[in-house]
Amino acid sequence: MLAGEANNRTINGNLALPFHTYLGMMGRWINASPLRWIASALSFAAACSGIEVDPYLRHPIRVFLMVGQSNMVGHGAIDETDRESGEQKNATLTWLVDNAPDQYGKLKSGTDRHWTSRDDIMIACNHQGLYDLTPEMRTYGNLSAGLCGGDAGQLQIGPELGFGWAVGDALNHARDGGDIAVLLKVAWGGRSLAVDFRPPSSHGFTGLYYTSVINHVKAALANLTAYFPSTSGRPIKLSGMAWHQGWNDGCDDRMTDEYEYNLVNLIRDIRGDDGLSVPNMPFVVGISGMSGYEAGRRAGIVEAQMAVSNFTKYPEFEGDVASVDTRPFLREPAPHSPSNLGYHWNNNGESYWLVGQGMGAAMVELVLRREAEDGIRRGQASHWRTAEPSDAYGSVGR
Repeated sequence: MLAGEANNRTINGNLALPFHTYLGMMGRWINASPLRWIASALSFAAACSGIEVDPYLRHPIRVFLMVGQSNMVGHGAIDETDRESGEQKNATLTWLVDNAPDQYGKLKSGTDRHWTSRDDIMIACNHQGLYDLTPEMRTYGNLSAGLCGGDAGQLQIGPELGFGWAVGDALNHARDGGDIAVLLKVAWGGRSLAVDFRPPSSHGFTGLYYTSVINHVKAALANLTAYFPSTSGRPIKLSGMAWHQGWNDGCDDRMTDEYEYNLVNLIRDIRGDDGLSVPNMPFVVGISGMSGYEAGRRAGIVEAQMAVSNFTKYPEFEGDVASVDTRPFLREPAPHSPSNLGYHWNNNGESYWLVGQGMGAAMVELVLRREAEDGIRRGQASHWRTAEPSDAYGSVGR
């Protein structure tokens, strides 16, 4: 049985999923297939306009932030066998590659069938214990299954794998080649938006983990060539942020009631002078859909997360904020998934892959729109910088 067959809310009830993602309360579906056409059209328009485009400015390194709690850390099983049968459990990543090769076979390559390493997508993550706020990335390298997924010492995936593949496939080869992207993932398990990630504009206090996210990102950008020497001398652009969080706030009625208020402030603050100073930076929310359509006490969190992409309510966010409905990606618990841990998507590798793919597809649409509006022209790269080593931060560890 395929991992999704038992759940009639999975798309078509099986693994042969059309790659569609519902974007927020506006009820708009997107599909990744037109993205190459859009990017080609932008390049054609620039050529016809006679604008001189510096090749370096045409090929910045796009940097994407991935922030949240344990579901952003990621606990999708990669290789886990049943103790009694010795067979691979349903919906581990290995099981998906073996049983649905049309969709997932690309995740392994070579005659030895090793996990595919994307040389056009690099990732660095904090991979830190709950109370370790040291602003450094402990794990980094080319994106592949298991790198930057799970807690330290675990071989698991989070949304980063699907997100990176979606962004890389749509953006890195959509123009005339040579593009690369960097994912900076900063996440800790069991953290709330109301307290730990609380933004300055929510008043009362600023969460330690909000401040730590800012510190981690600034340190990584200043020290990017220490992690990735190939970025030296290349312009970089902070292109967007993906947010997947909400479980802990759903445990408390007061936190749930103020979640929308806090999330709106988070988007504003992290873009502003109290954050990273990138106005209108694309922001994608992967809603807390791990309970499916029967969200129970977390229904308020889901509503709040969808509300930020209601552009009648928040016109300032139109065109650069998206809410991705992840509820269709829930799979039935064991034996259809590796476990019955609902708060971690039942450790289902397919669920984590689809959450990442959905958020990545939404990000691509926002980025292309933003770049089209900003114009990639000489002298208009106000949020680009050149990646060089910095002595301000110590050596980086793996």
